[in-house]
Amino acid sequence: MVTDQGIVMSPRQQAFALVASITLLILIIELVRRRKLREEYSWLWILTGIVILVLSVWYGALLFITRLIGAVTPVSTLFMFGILFLVVTNIYYSIKISTLTTQVKNLAQRLTILDSYMREIRKHQDTESSPVEDPGGDERGCRLVSSQDNGHTWKCEDQNL
Repeated sequence: MVTDQGIVMSPRQQAFALVASITLLILIIELVRRRKLREEYSWLWILTGIVILVLSVWYGALLFITRLIGAVTPVSTLFMFGILFLVVTNIYYSIKISTLTTQVKNLAQRLTILDSYMREIRKHQDTESSPVEDPGGDERGCRLVSSQDNGHTWKCEDQNL
């Protein structure tokens, strides 16, 4: 295909770009369908596939954009948009990672507070329970502190035992 600038896009190049963009779109839709990729993250990839599809079918649009931004060749335009795409993607994921880091920190703090609260409740329950005889058979004022996962933890009044 010869254009007004004398730049040629062969049918093989156009077919390759068309197949690549359709493959990208099918892959993104399939990943979303299988729940490997969330819908909120797929918009950028679907938009990229559509842009590649449009530019592979309508090469004149790429030439127009090349002239519009003052680039010398369509290849330099594609590289510029590829780098811009990577920058936008990195910024987007950096924002997401920052948000998730804050959420994890807040959840860890809340879990620590909840754990401390639960220890206080157990301690309060221990002081209200009556002493029981430990498995050894002698009465030393021991109480069952916890009985989780088939393990028993005992607390005795005389810590020197």
